[in-house]
Amino acid sequence: MAGIKDQANSVYRDFVVDGVPASGQNDPAKSDIRNLFSAVDIGIAAAQAGIKIVATTADRDSYYATPANQSKLVYVNNNNGSASDPANGVYEYSGGSARLAQGFYQGVASVVQPLVDRAETAASSAQASATTAQNAAYDIAYLNGETANGPLYKSDGSLSGWSGDLTAWSSVQKPALISYNPPPFMAQEPGPAGSSDHGGVREGYWLEDTDGTWYIFYGAGDGSTSGPDGPWRPQYAKSVDRGLNWTKLGEVPGISLNHGYDSGMWPSRDNLFVFRHTDGFYYFHTLTAGSVTQNQICGQPYTSDVWKASNINGPYTYVGYTLQQGPAGRFDALDAYASSLVKQGSTWHLFYSATRESGSEWYIGRATASTPYGPFTSTGVQVLPDNIRGQDENPEVFWHPVLAKWVMLTNNVNKALAGTDSNRAYFSDSLTDWSAAVVNITQRISPMDGVRAVGHSRPKRFADYTVDMDGLGNVPVIFDTDPPPDSLGNHTGRRLKYAVLEPSNKELRVQTTSSAGGDLKRSMLHDSFVADFCLVTYANQGSMNFTYRGHDDTYYKVIFDLGQNTTAGLAAIFSKVIAGTETGIANSVGATVRSVVGLYHRITVVVRGSVHRVYVDGELQINAVDGEIPYGRDIGFKGNGPLTAAVRGMTIRKNNDVTLKGRGGKSTISLRGVGYIPLAAADGGSGSTTLTIAHYPASSVNSDLANVYAPSTGVWGGDVIYDTNGQ
Repeated sequence: MAGIKDQANSVYRDFVVDGVPASGQNDPAKSDIRNLFSAVDIGIAAAQAGIKIVATTADRDSYYATPANQSKLVYVNNNNGSASDPANGVYEYSGGSARLAQGFYQGVASVVQPLVDRAETAASSAQASATTAQNAAYDIAYLNGETANGPLYKSDGSLSGWSGDLTAWSSVQKPALISYNPPPFMAQEPGPAGSSDHGGVREGYWLEDTDGTWYIFYGAGDGSTSGPDGPWRPQYAKSVDRGLNWTKLGEVPGISLNHGYDSGMWPSRDNLFVFRHTDGFYYFHTLTAGSVTQNQICGQPYTSDVWKASNINGPYTYVGYTLQQGPAGRFDALDAYASSLVKQGSTWHLFYSATRESGSEWYIGRATASTPYGPFTSTGVQVLPDNIRGQDENPEVFWHPVLAKWVMLTNNVNKALAGTDSNRAYFSDSLTDWSAAVVNITQRISPMDGVRAVGHSRPKRFADYTVDMDGLGNVPVIFDTDPPPDSLGNHTGRRLKYAVLEPSNKELRVQTTSSAGGDLKRSMLHDSFVADFCLVTYANQGSMNFTYRGHDDTYYKVIFDLGQNTTAGLAAIFSKVIAGTETGIANSVGATVRSVVGLYHRITVVVRGSVHRVYVDGELQINAVDGEIPYGRDIGFKGNGPLTAAVRGMTIRKNNDVTLKGRGGKSTISLRGVGYIPLAAADGGSGSTTLTIAHYPASSVNSDLANVYAPSTGVWGGDVIYDTNGQ
């Protein structure tokens, strides 16, 4: 029965991806448990293959009367005409008579009983959770069974299902993380005038503690230009309803502004992270700033130290410095401050931000220690090579099982802006050698992410420091954004928003030297829909068409200008083609977002009846009305050369609305994304409610802030789902 044990190990594995803690704790599916016990039945049946089956004990004794049969087992299954007769069972011949085969039963029990025990424990835990939720649980099912009715298409990056000029188009392996529209819920905002964080909240760290409580630790000040409450320092907030409501807790207890490893005088602090080590202590790493600037935010030189407490709420006590700056002339001679940790084997790797003496060139460093609290010794070599790095700081490093890469999230400093203008993701096969890494910009200054500054994207982590991630590899993050227009250097007045980084391993790339050819089509019956995809050009030339509601030589067409050949935006022209004759409908007059080489522009096409809208990085560039082609049989792309460009991460759904029916009198209901990010919520009783979400993936439905249920295929715009207890 080794196969049963292997299956049990798989069903009851510790993590979603076996052996990868970063993938999250595994919650065994009921269907997998049922399949496991089916395997047990099969195993028992296989064992019966060598057992004589008889109806009664008399038949048993008659069988054992033959000496040649006395070494075999006999199964009595219907004694006295009853399947439940106490004499039924498996027997062996011993000492001149039949007796129950104890060795056989012990062997079966050694396999089955541990499975039963674990199943009963899981059932007991589930029942306890339901009781704790005070009967708030309710079941969610799709209106038409377990088939989602909202999604129309989700690309896997391959050419499967596509047809056309496959000499020009190819599927290219290249890892990326994509961030579409962030939800409207804020993770944290500055407090009112007079509060300790009125000056802004920034560089947040999001942690789910062992009891399920959410915490966000962040740097903040009261916004004053002087005085003891002005300097920025670590503060925090908590949420017991998974981010719908937050309680601000003020300064982190025990961590002093004026405690450093040398002179003991550090004027301000921020840029922090905390986690619970296996020794039971919470270790709190924080930046220590040697000066203050711009309303007393942290100023150079920067280094960092570490504190510890037995409780996440402190009080924390000083442990020591984390690492020291490098010698004169080295990349980390002025600044060296901790950003994230990775344990590999028995070694802790600290990734840190650094600058030279000038303080105007940013680098990433790596240091090692045998403990998570150091002190750490730098390798003395910058991590990212000059040919791919930007002005990167604040590295967040973790393993991504779906991409099968080490990921480093950074924010990029725009020296001319004197602030951060984008967030990046680097991908490497090696934790210690990033020389062959590839990179993509995940977020940037744009109407979608933030119009004045974007920075410091950090994944949600659990108390043990593992990254929260669903089985598809989607990563929940928070990031800095949206300082007010009068912000000093775009640093003060920041707030924290949620987002999801979606993995994409492949892109559909087109390379053509002329406008002839370059067509790619996919059959899909559709009328109204919402499409999201990324569009990138690798040279400042050519254009790309997106076509829909297609019927051979009749279709709608959006022309994306990849060569900046017009004064319009990236979505330059919208037209229709009727029986081969093209008529222009609208241009993107006044648009500001234009094509940038190497940048994944995030495109959203919203078509409802006769209304057509095209958004580029959150900016509305096409807004037109035309109903001559009411539906279509295919969608497509066409590359107009010469160009080298690609599309990736495409999803198409019916719309952005999710309808919830028969809510059973629950007072609050919400749609949740990966890591339970709140996407939309509504108050009220039973009946029907429609919630709007900007983009897949919405992963689950949450009732009364207690229990979360995820339909098997997730939640998509256009879905109609219902409460089976409320109907």
